[in-house]
Amino acid sequence: MAYKPKVDAKLYDRRYFEKECGGHEEFQKSHGKVLPPWNQEALEKAKLEPGMRVLDIGCGRGEVIYQCSQKGTESTGLDYANEALEFAKQFRDQSGKVSDYRLVQASAINLPFSEEYFNRVFMLDIVEHLYPYELQKALSEVYRVLKPDGILIIHTMPNLNYYRWGYPIYRLANRLIGKRLPKNPRERWYHGGVHVNEQTVYSLRKSLMAIGFSSVKIWLKQISGNRLKKIISNIFPLKYILANDIIAVVKK
Repeated sequence: MAYKPKVDAKLYDRRYFEKECGGHEEFQKSHGKVLPPWNQEALEKAKLEPGMRVLDIGCGRGEVIYQCSQKGTESTGLDYANEALEFAKQFRDQSGKVSDYRLVQASAINLPFSEEYFNRVFMLDIVEHLYPYELQKALSEVYRVLKPDGILIIHTMPNLNYYRWGYPIYRLANRLIGKRLPKNPRERWYHGGVHVNEQTVYSLRKSLMAIGFSSVKIWLKQISGNRLKKIISNIFPLKYILANDIIAVVKK
């Protein structure tokens, strides 16, 4: 059997979740009310209603699925990293809704749920952590567990075209002022090697359509950063190499 690579779950340690994933301090200080802007946008696109069954694949610290539980949904967060679930359990315990708020340790490529069970599925900042074969399998699993009228919401960053074209320009500009950045942009971050499959709008759309989803709406947007960065990065055609957030709303 050919070897298939997989990111080691141990790389997702406490430092990674506290320092490399934005929004942790704001969420804690607000007692679960303030989400990072990219997660807030994804939550709004889901249009949740009480009683819906919601799955967050790669739930990480559990912030989004915590918010889902507060909206009266049957909420399930799934992750394969121990440290992620430890964070998520803290928020779940705060909610007081353990009966309809589950946390499951499992792989995105083998979901332990029955067919057509969920109304909504989130894949937020997990796509870039899955090797191509894993992404294909994970999307197939999502298709299996989604109800016929279900919706998948995806957020992934960075935009691969930024790494290809935008980052070299940014690196050169920094070098001119005496600041040296690594040639490989992944090396700028702690455990940057956990990113193994950055996307473009085209590549993500192609993967989703290959699974058989009936409707795929996908776009680029610069969500974080200061006002000037957002304005410049969202101008056509600059956004195709500067905007770093890819969002998709997908119907089965």
